[in-house]
Amino acid sequence: MALTFKKAQKQQSKLRMSIAGPSGSGKTFTALRIATEMGGSIAVIDTEKGSAAKYSDQFAFDVLEMDDFHPDRYIEAIRAAERAGYDILIIDSTTHEWAGKNGILELHEAAVQKQRVKNTYTAWAEVTPLHNAFINAILQANCHVIATVRSKTDYVQEKNERGQTEIRKVGMASIQREGMDYEYDIMIEMDVNHTGVVTKTRCNELDGRTFRKPGAEIAEILTRWLSGGAPATPKTDPLEPLRAELRSILTEQGDAAKVEKWWQDNADHMDDEGWLRAKLAGAKKKAQAKESAFDRAAVISQLQDLSYTLVKAGDTTAGDLGDMSTLDDQTLGILLRDFQERVADLEQGAE
Repeated sequence: MALTFKKAQKQQSKLRMSIAGPSGSGKTFTALRIATEMGGSIAVIDTEKGSAAKYSDQFAFDVLEMDDFHPDRYIEAIRAAERAGYDILIIDSTTHEWAGKNGILELHEAAVQKQRVKNTYTAWAEVTPLHNAFINAILQANCHVIATVRSKTDYVQEKNERGQTEIRKVGMASIQREGMDYEYDIMIEMDVNHTGVVTKTRCNELDGRTFRKPGAEIAEILTRWLSGGAPATPKTDPLEPLRAELRSILTEQGDAAKVEKWWQDNADHMDDEGWLRAKLAGAKKKAQAKESAFDRAAVISQLQDLSYTLVKAGDTTAGDLGDMSTLDDQTLGILLRDFQERVADLEQGAE
C-alpha cells in the first residue's frame, strides 16, 4: 500500500492533562474542580487511600479505589470508565503505576530476581511493554483524562517581602517513569500555595500562563480548544474483532444463553488482550478437536446399515457384530473400512 500525505486538519479531541505537585499542593482538588467546570460525568480512579472521597461534599463524581497498582489493573479501570460512558476520567494518581505495589519498579525488581544472571538492563524488556500498554490506554481512551502525579519534595530557604528568611516546601521532579511528559497535551505544576503553572501546552492560549487555584478559567479555555476543529473520527476498538470471533466460536459450540451468561460473568476481562487471545486459542483448539473427534455413535449406526445390506445380500458373517459399544475406536474404524469395501464390491458385481 502506497504511503500518501494529506492536508493537516485540526479535529475535536479529548483532553490529556497531567497535574503534578508535592503533597498539599491541591492536585486532587484541582483535577476535580477543572473536571467539574468542564461539565459532564466524572469518574475517579483513586490510588490515594480514599483521598478523593473527602471532596465528595463539594463535587459530584463516582470513584473506584485501588490498592493494586499493576499496569493491567489501571488499564482495566480505564476500560471500565469507558464502558460506563463517563465524560471525564481522573487518575489520582499515576505515580503508583511506577512506584506503588505491583507497579513498574516492583515488577522490574521481580524480573531481575528471576534471572540466572542478574541484569537490570535486560529486565526492562519484560516490564516496559506493560508500561507502554498503560500509556496507550490513556491516549486511546474515549473520554477526557486528567492524571495527577506526585512530585518529589524539597525545602528551600528564601527571603520574604519583609526580608526575613523562611523555609518553603517545593516540588521537584515528578515521580513517574522518564518520558511520561511527552504523552500529555497539557501539564500543570502546582505549588503549596495552590498556584498552577502551565509547564507544557499544545494550546497556545495557555502558553506561559499561571493560575491561582485553577478552575473555571482554565476549564473554559480547554473546552474551547478541544471542541474546535472538525468532528473527530470515531475510534475503533482493536479488541472487538477478537471478542466477535470468540463469541462466534463459543456460540457454535454451546447454548447461546449459557454463552451470554459466561460473557457477562467475564466482562471485567473483555479488555484484556492477553486473556482474550488465550480464551480464543482455547476455543479454537476445542472446536478443532470436536471436528476431528471420532464420532462413535455415527460409526456404529453406519456399521449397522452396512451389516444389514451385506446380510441381505447373503454375507452372513457381517451379521455377527456383537455389542459394538465395547469395541475401541481403532477396531470400529477397521470394521467400517472393511464393510465399506465389501459393499462396494457387491455394488460393482451387481453392475
